Amino acid sequence: MRISFFIRVLAKLLLIMIIPILLIITRGWDSILPIIIYLQFLLIWAQVEIAMRQGILFSIQFEPSFSLTEDSEITSVNSHHFRIYSGYIHNVSNAPAYYVSISRIIDEQNKPIPPDLWPKTLETISIACLPPGQKVKLYSIYDQDRKRILDERLTFEVFYLNRLGDPRTLYIKFSKTYPPLLIHERISKPGILLNTFEEMALFFKFYKFRRVFHEKGKR
Repeated sequence: MRISFFIRVLAKLLLIMIIPILLIITRGWDSILPIIIYLQFLLIWAQVEIAMRQGILFSIQFEPSFSLTEDSEITSVNSHHFRIYSGYIHNVSNAPAYYVSISRIIDEQNKPIPPDLWPKTLETISIACLPPGQKVKLYSIYDQDRKRILDERLTFEVFYLNRLGDPRTLYIKFSKTYPPLLIHERISKPGILLNTFEEMALFFKFYKFRRVFHEKGKR
């Protein structure tokens, strides 16, 4: 994993530096001016990517944030008692969310399950608008089907739109030990150039911490 990460970052860095390297090899000292022009181009490129990230930072203020709680109750059907689990999604941000609903169920291999194979007692609720501070039921499921979710390690994928109309997803992961975990989608940072240098810095930090850890282990 770490080796593949390093190879990927190194390949991206070589793609960026291939032009100066070729200029030095082919033109020698005459390559100084073209290299300076190329570095100026990289600087303009980095400024464009910084502007793109500022746009992402601006849009983040319209991104809602959620928490999830789950409770259970006993119900009787034809003299049979069943436990029903209900999940409530709470908008804890200052931005509304639209068309919130469970869109897919994903198995342990991250493959979607066809809707006709979903748990039979699962009842999903589509929320047209979830205002800030509001808490609404998102799903309910009987105990026997919830046990299947735990055994097969299924994950709920929740779809919604932010205020700008951008599609977003959440993930609800279930555990036999802990309450359901709500995972927000990671917002990717644009910029090939900036991401490359950030990944290089991250790799060197990891190498430094690993070296310090080994030195402490030898003492």
